[in-house]
Amino acid sequence: MTLTQKIKVNGYCEKLLLSDSKLFYVDKLNHEIWAIELNNNYELKDIGKFPNVSALAFANNKLYIASRTKSRIAVIDYITFGLVSEFTTVNKPVAMMIFDSNLYILGAQNSEIQRINISNNSVINTIPLNTGGFSTGFHRISGTDFGVITDMKSNKYSIIDLAKGKILKTYSLNIPIKDIIITNKVKLFE
Repeated sequence: MTLTQKIKVNGYCEKLLLSDSKLFYVDKLNHEIWAIELNNNYELKDIGKFPNVSALAFANNKLYIASRTKSRIAVIDYITFGLVSEFTTVNKPVAMMIFDSNLYILGAQNSEIQRINISNNSVINTIPLNTGGFSTGFHRISGTDFGVITDMKSNKYSIIDLAKGKILKTYSLNIPIKDIIITNKVKLFE
């Protein structure tokens, strides 16, 4: 791998999100959200200041910002940087992802996922994980319609079918797990 571009960014970066040739991040020091346009000469754009950001998601020129302490999602128009809407979601939202036209929000407090239609911000359903823990990791399995939810407290991980919006199976492990790496040599189901 060769370094092709070095970019100077503002602040202390966390909550990185690469989406649609844009790199979003939160400055941990002052709660400022920034975007770097990778196809526009690496232009840096200041989205605004948002406290307690726990996750970011981006689709259709809208940035979804989760507040863990307020259990709310703010929707920002990327063109105008104006607030489009704001709504209450699951307790302690810690991770989000967009699949097709649905926003999936992982709530750590009750170990559940809320599925929202992003065209009108209406709740489609809430999916209980039934792990009895505190789920905090949520990742898409590349090239599939599946995602993985991890729970460090209960030592479990679950596979979700994102197209159908349902949990397929939950597995137990002997150790705490936060993240999972899946390769094409691992079988999910026997």
